Amino acid sequence: MKNRIHANSQNINVRGFVENFSTNTTLFLPSIQREYVWAKSNREGYRDAILKNMTPTPIILAEIESAISTAKESDNKEDLKKLNEWYNQGYRHISIDGGNRTRFLNGEYNKLNGNFKNLQDETKSFFNHVIQVLEYFGLTVKQMHEMALKVNMGVPWNKADKRNVLSGKIPEYVRNLTNKYTETFSYFLTPKEVKTRKVDEFIGFFLLYNQTK
Repeated sequence: MKNRIHANSQNINVRGFVENFSTNTTLFLPSIQREYVWAKSNREGYRDAILKNMTPTPIILAEIESAISTAKESDNKEDLKKLNEWYNQGYRHISIDGGNRTRFLNGEYNKLNGNFKNLQDETKSFFNHVIQVLEYFGLTVKQMHEMALKVNMGVPWNKADKRNVLSGKIPEYVRNLTNKYTETFSYFLTPKEVKTRKVDEFIGFFLLYNQTK
């Protein structure tokens, strides 16, 4: 059996997270993750999710000091050089999960300029809300890349995916028709199109056509 990688899961409030894992000490490697790509809607959505306690996925970080120890033990000179350079630059963690949430939370914290007195109730609730952090220890640089790959294997939702979870009478009506007529649509749609809810789109088009000139 392969050696399991040691990880520590902790629950910490938003303010505590930023003070322990700031962007000043967290390294965002372009070779591990994409650049910061969140739009305004993503930021607002994540803030709303925190306030509603809808953030089940942890923020994932790799701890550098333990990675240095691993590189020394295995005489991995290439890793040791990189890790020491990053550590000497003041970095203590490497972001593994994409970094958008870490950057966002740090940005919200910085907006207050250290002034946490007399906050509005919603802002106070936001910074006191508890989130989950998953911290990995003793990873090699190669394992960091592997971890990032595994974490980000899920494909972000497209517009059709988002439409599929909308609530309301019309979406519910469309989904009921989809369940009823999927077999019929499968005669001229590919299995992939059926799987990606193309039937929903066709029924939506038909409804729109039926109610417009």
